[in-house]
Amino acid sequence: MHSGNLSFVSEQGRPHDIAPAYDMTPMTFAPRSGGGLQSNLSEASICAGVANETWRYAEQLARVFLAQMKASTGFSHRFGACIAALENHIKTASAKIDRLG
Repeated sequence: MHSGNLSFVSEQGRPHDIAPAYDMTPMTFAPRSGGGLQSNLSEASICAGVANETWRYAEQLARVFLAQMKASTGFSHRFGACIAALENHIKTASAKIDRLG
């Protein structure tokens, strides 16, 4: 943990409590220290040792998540490149899943 992984909550000022489950999401698109955003993803590792129906279900969930992100109005314009990278990531993973059978 580093100080960038801490967040505090308070209903009425001090004392503050550490926020529960803060920073528990994937950090792929976290802003860099200079404010820049990551706009690419590592290729998905799809292995045949996982049942195809499990991969299909994960793909379905990823597509729902992507659709929700695309429909959201809460993201800045700069985050559009991140959403496009996620869309491409899902497309590439889907092709790999298709090859599994």
